[in-house]
Amino acid sequence: MSGLAGCSGDVRVVEKSMEPTIGSGDRVTLDENAYADASPYGGDIVSAVAPAGAKRDACGVRVRAGSPCGRPTRDLRGPTVVKRVLAGPGQTIAVAGDGRAIVDGDAVDEPYMQPCAVPEDACALPRAVRVPDGHYFLLGDNRPYSSDSRAWGPVPQRSIEGRVLPARPVE
Repeated sequence: MSGLAGCSGDVRVVEKSMEPTIGSGDRVTLDENAYADASPYGGDIVSAVAPAGAKRDACGVRVRAGSPCGRPTRDLRGPTVVKRVLAGPGQTIAVAGDGRAIVDGDAVDEPYMQPCAVPEDACALPRAVRVPDGHYFLLGDNRPYSSDSRAWGPVPQRSIEGRVLPARPVE
C-alpha cells in the first residue's frame, strides 16, 4: 500500500487512491520544506507516514457505527501514503454517502473527487469526529479505492513528509 517509490525530490506514485488527480505511475515532486514554517492547509496533497493501523485498516479507538476513525493507532510506523488534507486540528469531519467530506458541518466542494457508487459502503460515515490537536484528516480523491483516515484515523503533523506538487507526465 506504499504510496511513493523514492523518498524526496522526484518520486513516483504507486497507488490509485488519488486518481484522477495523480495516477498510479505518475511522477510528482515532493516539497519537503513546504511545512517548515507553515501548517498543511485543507486541499493540500501531502506525503505522510500513516499510522501502523493503515496496514490493516485499524483504528486506534473503538469506532462508533457511522463514524470515521477519530484517533490513529499509537504505532506511527505505517506505510507512506499520498492523500489530500481535508480537515485539520479542532475541525470536525464526517463523510457523506457519495464520499464527499463534510467539514465543520459544511460540504466541501471537491470537483476532483471520484464518488462512491453505493452509499451503504465505507463511504457513508455521517457521524462527525473532531480532529485532535496537531493532527490532520487525510482522504484519497478516489474514495472507493482509498484506504485513508476514514479507517485508520488522522495523522500527526510530524508524520507529514511534505507537500506533493502537481503530477508530471511520465517520460
